[in-house]
Amino acid sequence: MKTPHPLSEILFAVANGYAVQMCMKPCLGNWFDWESGNTNPLDSDADEYLWRIKPEPKPDIVKYAVLAADQSGFTLSGTQFNPDNLKITFSGETGKLIKAEIL
Repeated sequence: MKTPHPLSEILFAVANGYAVQMCMKPCLGNWFDWESGNTNPLDSDADEYLWRIKPEPKPDIVKYAVLAADQSGFTLSGTQFNPDNLKITFSGETGKLIKAEIL
């Protein structure tokens, strides 16, 4: 049985139109998109890089709530009788709040 090429998964991804990224070793998280003019996964210096299939971006998470004010301040609630009046958006990548809108 023949040994598969170490980057066979990357080569297969490129052949099938997937976006591929590369990072110079030692990789500090500085991935950049591979383009056909860059080092080719079949080149002799390809082992100087780490390779990966570009991850799909995670969609933002949107939540709706009812913001109500009373004597003690503002409270968040969600009842079927009150229409939502607050839209909160969190980053799908980091989970951090990126936007809050009063509707």
